[in-house]
Amino acid sequence: MDFRRLIRYGKCGVAVIRVSGPKALVALQKMTKISSLKPRIAFLRKICDPETKEVLDKGLCLWFPGPNSFTGEDSAEFHVHGGPAVVTSVLNALSKLRFHLALPGEFTKRAFLNGKIDLTEAEGIGDLIEAETEKQRKQAANQANGSLRHLYDSWHIVLLNVLANLEAYIDFSEEHRTTRDVIELTTNICGYPMILADTAGIRNNPENEIEVEGIRKAKKYSKEADFVICVISAENKIKTSLKTFLKQYKSYLEIDKKRVLTVLNKVDLLKEEEKENWRKQNVVLISCKTQEGLTELTNALGECFKEICGDPCKENPVLSHARYRNHLLHVSYSLELYLQKTTVPNYDMAISLQDIRNAARELGKITGSISNEEVLDIIFKNFCIGK
Repeated sequence: MDFRRLIRYGKCGVAVIRVSGPKALVALQKMTKISSLKPRIAFLRKICDPETKEVLDKGLCLWFPGPNSFTGEDSAEFHVHGGPAVVTSVLNALSKLRFHLALPGEFTKRAFLNGKIDLTEAEGIGDLIEAETEKQRKQAANQANGSLRHLYDSWHIVLLNVLANLEAYIDFSEEHRTTRDVIELTTNICGYPMILADTAGIRNNPENEIEVEGIRKAKKYSKEADFVICVISAENKIKTSLKTFLKQYKSYLEIDKKRVLTVLNKVDLLKEEEKENWRKQNVVLISCKTQEGLTELTNALGECFKEICGDPCKENPVLSHARYRNHLLHVSYSLELYLQKTTVPNYDMAISLQDIRNAARELGKITGSISNEEVLDIIFKNFCIGK
């Protein structure tokens, strides 16, 4: 039997205290005078200490009989005034009924254990609580509503069908046989959270060993980055065509041209004809001095990030946790092993099927159909108190 305040401690207008467990109804009966309870109907009642009968507060009381509750268990909620003294008095009263404080994430964990949600939906709830941008909110909401679960379940079904057909074949077949350091800033651009890194400028004739080291770090970082913004000064004297110059410049940076956005700064020094020539090379023109082109730069970055990260929606769920990526890598590895074995003449199909079983097991670990207590503890311990 657990209870927990559903918001963080501190003064507020309303605090919600949830009780979950087989004796949740006892809390309502002994702390209020509700004679006839109706599920999911709010009753305004005086909330009293079960022993002294002292009135602690007057608030809304709700009853959620299992399995039609968030946790799948009998649950009750007390909506009281959010002052620390009021909340503490209600929590102490519940303690007298032998309820204990729930651990962070325990309600969501119980929902998972009772089959109300799977692990991806549970983690989606955690992500929704922590969401700071609109893109994060949409992604987390979709995941909490089961978008990833449906995707992984469909993959799981495909693998099980393949496994069943192959096993049937075996069983019934006749053939069973500037800084010079990199400066990082965590920021939000167009709803996409990211780490923005500023590296040293790159040129052919560095003046000293410190600058050489800065250029080395910049090239190394750019190779590992998901996306590169290449900023060129309009003050540069270009002796070749713009197309040749850009090609040589990107080649010198040793980075993939597909993940580079080229930006020309100080365009306030250029004539309109010169600006147009740069635009023809798909270069974004800006001036930090006059703020010209900054909106266009933001829009261009948003389109690039959308291509890399995707636009979170039900039809396009994304890998929001490293755990998913790790399991999917194991799925891919197991399927590759299976395909490699099938290229060998007279391969043993019965033995090779274990690779497909391994792939299916890894998908099951994502949604929780195959799990262990240690993994569950890691997932739910990071939830906020009250969830």
